Amino acid sequence: MIHSTWLGANDLDRACGNDSYLQYPQVQQVLVSGNGQNENFDNLDLQGANLTGVRLTGAYLQNYIITPTTLLEAIECDDIYTQLPSEELGRQPANPNQIFKPGELDRFLNRNII
Repeated sequence: MIHSTWLGANDLDRACGNDSYLQYPQVQQVLVSGNGQNENFDNLDLQGANLTGVRLTGAYLQNYIITPTTLLEAIECDDIYTQLPSEELGRQPANPNQIFKPGELDRFLNRNII
């Protein structure tokens, strides 16, 4: 299931993904819809997920797991949050008057690959 494209897939909740990113309903929803805006990805293992083209503006990403098998290309995103509970705390880019330029989030996330 590494690098599979699930956009528009039906019945993904029936997939046997006990040891993969498909075990998380919120990840399934994002992969099928392409919209991860304001989603919480705390403590999720995203190894092998294909997040190409997914919209992640306002998503919460802390303690997530990505590896070189996670595709992180052409992600649409203005900002993300790396800490809760405050939206001000942990915002990336840190300057509230800035948003990610195309490709910046990809580079930011790729720095955190394990």
